Amino acid sequence: MDLNFLSGQLFMVGFKGTEFTGEHEDLLKTLKPSGIILFRRNVVNPRQVGELIGDFQSYAKKIGLPPLFVSIDYEGGIIIRISGGVTPIPSAMAISATRRVESARIVAEIAARELRAMGINVNLAPVVDVNSNPLNPIIGVRSFGDDPLEVARFGEVYIKSLQSNGVMAVAKHFPGHGDTSVDSHLDLPVLDLDLDVMLRRELVPFKAAIDAGVSAIMTAHIAYPRIDSSNLPATLSKTIITDLLRRRLNFNGIVMTDALEMKAIYDRFSPREIAVLALNAGVDLLLPCNDYDFMLSLKDEIVRGVRDGEISRDRLMDAYLKLNEFRGKFNLYSYKFNPEYLSVIGCRRHRDAVSNIYMSSLTLVKNEGVLPLDGDLVSMGIVIPKIVVDRFLGLDDFYLWFDNILSEYCGDIRVFTYEVNPSIEAVNTISEGLRDCEVNLVFTYNALLNRGQVDLVERLMGLGDLIVVASRDPYDILAFPGVKYYIATYGLNRFQLEFLIRALFDELSFRGGLPVNINGLFSRAPLSVD
Repeated sequence: MDLNFLSGQLFMVGFKGTEFTGEHEDLLKTLKPSGIILFRRNVVNPRQVGELIGDFQSYAKKIGLPPLFVSIDYEGGIIIRISGGVTPIPSAMAISATRRVESARIVAEIAARELRAMGINVNLAPVVDVNSNPLNPIIGVRSFGDDPLEVARFGEVYIKSLQSNGVMAVAKHFPGHGDTSVDSHLDLPVLDLDLDVMLRRELVPFKAAIDAGVSAIMTAHIAYPRIDSSNLPATLSKTIITDLLRRRLNFNGIVMTDALEMKAIYDRFSPREIAVLALNAGVDLLLPCNDYDFMLSLKDEIVRGVRDGEISRDRLMDAYLKLNEFRGKFNLYSYKFNPEYLSVIGCRRHRDAVSNIYMSSLTLVKNEGVLPLDGDLVSMGIVIPKIVVDRFLGLDDFYLWFDNILSEYCGDIRVFTYEVNPSIEAVNTISEGLRDCEVNLVFTYNALLNRGQVDLVERLMGLGDLIVVASRDPYDILAFPGVKYYIATYGLNRFQLEFLIRALFDELSFRGGLPVNINGLFSRAPLSVD
């Protein structure tokens, strides 16, 4: 088989733009990748996504490429990539906060049906990392929780549901990203964990995913020196990928990297080192997502590596045959985009199902008396991070929305937004503006990692009744354990915000339970029996 074609088939690549152009034709002709990755930069709405994918697939067929794997990070919550028109699915931790494993099946089915309708055949989910570190800057609500057996149960159900509805699942980030305190997008995390510990914790959900028939596993750009003394990140480690994942855990599916432009890899290794080490370690699919010149360099280095005897042609052929096996399993050869398929996206049935999950995940962690609120408040202050408003709420007029939804409960409504790590000047301005409010509601966003939020909450605690809502990770209460009223939402979109306000005023009940232990202060709620 032609080496130029074979080397290109080991790539799943990102690209720019929302319409198929000559630039994308050149990408397919030159790289000959087996797949593409969609990011927010490629998305306008579901119809546009479907047409874009259809154009990619048509041109790939025209130039003799096999059907493309089309992937996206569609985890739910803070990582979803497509926000307009689709059913907004909840984060993994919101799913597990319902304390019903059945919730994972429902969400995965919805995700698969809507992705497949657009022509997306690979979901880069679920995250099966065990979030054992409250200071983890990158996983948090993307995980089902901190108990290995629970993460395994939710992950297994999610994988089976996703794949039975025609979309490949990708369990990530092997062998475990949950105990890190460094973001691998920015630097190389190093975890000093031995194999015995990981077999009891990090690897439990991955083994369950393998037993559930997961199609692919994504590697972590993390070094585990007590497993591989070379200090290579897992993505480049033969000890971790071949010896541990392939042989010990008996995984026979596709091994893919995380994005290769992440600084843990990109800033530390040359294209030649990445190509040779990753493929010899046992990786089947390389994921360069942004840098086209980097993609070309990687491909050139694979070809040179084969010709120089550093990479065997058999290794490339094994990877290609594995990829082709999954093209057959998921009927990629028979798929053709049809606009009529789009009717399922955002349909009433799906929205009702996720609404129930959002309502069932709202968790009242601490209440020392003020909740539920009276429906005739004189004044109420709302304080919310700008990042939540801009990225997740999707409201044209944020302030008017609050006025409309709160007007039946409250007279004077004062709304403030703040940067994720507010300055002391911003804290002063907000606290002064809310000084005489009857009740204040402040939303936090990873307050443990942002000292300014702690200053803000502590200042507002001195003004009277303060309700704190963790709009992302539920651990924020560790930064201000003296708060009297604390709620966890595990993400915050319009569904969750509306249900939260209704629950505050006793129109809905708080039915969720913590899916994590919070340092001995608050315990994980038991799972319900479905």
